[in-house]
Amino acid sequence: MHQNDSSNLAHAIHFTVEDLIANRNGYLSEPQMAHVKREIEQNRTWSKYSLVLVALMYFLVVGIALVTDFDRFVSDPREATGLAMGTGIFILGLALSGILTFRGYRSPRQLHVHEVTGVAKRETSESDGSMYRIIRVNRIQFTVEEEIYDAFRDGLFYRIFYVRFFRHYLRMLSAEELTPDT
Repeated sequence: MHQNDSSNLAHAIHFTVEDLIANRNGYLSEPQMAHVKREIEQNRTWSKYSLVLVALMYFLVVGIALVTDFDRFVSDPREATGLAMGTGIFILGLALSGILTFRGYRSPRQLHVHEVTGVAKRETSESDGSMYRIIRVNRIQFTVEEEIYDAFRDGLFYRIFYVRFFRHYLRMLSAEELTPDT
């Protein structure tokens, strides 16, 4: 591995030699632990506000429907029953979503260091006018910022250490270029 490639990876992903050593040994360094815990807390806060916003929007729309078409709901019990059932299903779905989300954020598995080794493939994908940069090693896919994307070289052998917040939400901790026989 070229020293320049190693320092490019470290600079782009924001890790130190101490972080890499900790990751090789299967754990997070103290700075990484603090950063991951901060990120988990930010995600929990964002999720909480998102769920509240969705609930408020739903009840606002239902409230407007009730106020503007109250006579229809009073005169036809099927309309009121349908609205009540729809609201019940919405509340159940929102509650399950909240429980699963917050249980996921409390999982100790989020602090487990995962590792993937193999040939890196750089890909780009465009969706809704946004460009996504992807580093794929074996079947593991990382959506990364441009700086990280540029630090990897297509077709070279790497070991990447990461944490998994949810199935498709991975955060790269550190990486190193390897020779194929390493």
